[in-house]
Amino acid sequence: ITPRQIQSFINGLAKDGPNEKTGKPLATKTIRHHLSLISDIFSYAVKMDVVSYNPCSKVTVPKGEQKEKKIYSVEEVKRFLGLLESEPLKYKVFFNLAVFSGFRRGELLGLEWKDVDFANNVISVRRTSCYTAQKGIYTDTTKTRKSQRSIKFPDAIMALLRQYKLELEGEAQRLGSKWVDTDRLFVKWNGEPMNNNTPYFWLNEFCEKHDLPFYGIHS
Repeated sequence: ITPRQIQSFINGLAKDGPNEKTGKPLATKTIRHHLSLISDIFSYAVKMDVVSYNPCSKVTVPKGEQKEKKIYSVEEVKRFLGLLESEPLKYKVFFNLAVFSGFRRGELLGLEWKDVDFANNVISVRRTSCYTAQKGIYTDTTKTRKSQRSIKFPDAIMALLRQYKLELEGEAQRLGSKWVDTDRLFVKWNGEPMNNNTPYFWLNEFCEKHDLPFYGIHS
């Protein structure tokens, strides 16, 4: 296997087709992962004296098209938060936290009540909630060690959280043995962790209903 063959394969990942869901090129980060895997195999082969050198050392990843990330303006965010006032408390809390913290979706869904310090208005990220078709919903560590962080919130947000906690406690009492106590902030009807796609699809429908641009949760 020569550098030219590997370069041809890597170049092909940057063209239309490799993404089986969309038919588009793979993301630059994903292409790097592919090359890294091949390189690791060759590095081991060099170590074991199977080959004399790693051909991946001469391969470069094509630069993908840099697209400017769309984000909401301050005016759009103000309108967004105003429209949230008439929505279910669960989503009102979720998206207020998203706006005021910048927490990722998985970090928000991984929050537990033990992470909320009401006395000091501080919320700490200690884990993420993830989903795959194979595993379903599962808990994982944060993206990096630096992702484990604590942020202080305004009194209004903490008051909203107290109201939401009371609502969940009432729901748990109403459902009795049907309620699954996971300590998570954002849950399904029975207390089990919320699916990762739920806030994404809810936001999409919310934006359509109110004629707001939809840029995704992290915007």
